[in-house]
Amino acid sequence: MKWLTIGATPALVLALTSTVACRKSHAPAPPLGSASAIANSANSADPGHTVAPAKPEELAVVAPLAPGTELGGFAVRDITGVQRGRMRVVLAKKDAVVRLDIALADPEGPVPPATTERYEIYYSLRGGTPEDGERLAKKLAAVITKNAAPPPAGMTKFIPDPKGGTEL
Repeated sequence: MKWLTIGATPALVLALTSTVACRKSHAPAPPLGSASAIANSANSADPGHTVAPAKPEELAVVAPLAPGTELGGFAVRDITGVQRGRMRVVLAKKDAVVRLDIALADPEGPVPPATTERYEIYYSLRGGTPEDGERLAKKLAAVITKNAAPPPAGMTKFIPDPKGGTEL
């Protein structure tokens, strides 16, 4: 190992660091309102995962909502197809984003902020308030109640995403 000297080590480290840095994607981020931007933000914990667009039978559950329409003062930014047993409606207003997840009703599961006869609605927030999440979940439940759409294929009861432990 005589070829690796202390003087060469910084150069070797620099070369390896440059190689790793060059492999990262430097593609520009998609526009905020685009489907791919929503897919990336909705699945940031699973970067290799893509979001399926909602199919007609999934859109029937939340009709007449569609991207660009309004619900409770928020704009519908996206409606995704069923993934991990639930479908999602993404709402935005200024810097606030509210994600509403729709799953099959489960009397044994966690208590949802809003329910219908067949479905439960849960929310997650970025820049919004819990009051916004609860209010919008209830408004979405009222929309869903008006529809007689059967549950879409693949929809299941709500199972919370696992969270990693917190270091103390």
